[in-house]
Amino acid sequence: MPRIAGQLQQTGRKAAAGVLRTEWADAADTLVLDLRSAYAVKTLEKLQRTFRFLREGRGQLEVVDEVQLARSETFETALVTFGKWKQTAASKLTIGDRQGSVEVEIDTGGAAFTIRAEEIQEDRDGPPPTRIGIALEQPVKTATVRLTIRPVP
Repeated sequence: MPRIAGQLQQTGRKAAAGVLRTEWADAADTLVLDLRSAYAVKTLEKLQRTFRFLREGRGQLEVVDEVQLARSETFETALVTFGKWKQTAASKLTIGDRQGSVEVEIDTGGAAFTIRAEEIQEDRDGPPPTRIGIALEQPVKTATVRLTIRPVP
């Protein structure tokens, strides 16, 4: 989930996402969520996450976060993984291993960003998951971050 103005999402029923739109078709499925209720950020006017799964070729998943704020705030989106990962180019990550991996292409619309990895400490057996943060380097009033996730052949 995103981090807005330094805050991660809240928990509980009051923080549940609202479904704005669904579309199921042969070529692609789309789900659009309103995530504002998960954040106690008074300047947050819009936070939409769109999942779009395209079936063409090997398939791909697009995850698009759109944020709008009343004043400039910090914004970061993230991926969470139990797998190994590495940054392979300025705007690309590879997550997985020889048994299977995905390439993640990051599009911030030209905004400079930094990758920040942190282990998520939880009460569970096994290795902890890693939160791979994609943090815009400058505060924003509006931003769109698109992650395109494709299987590596």
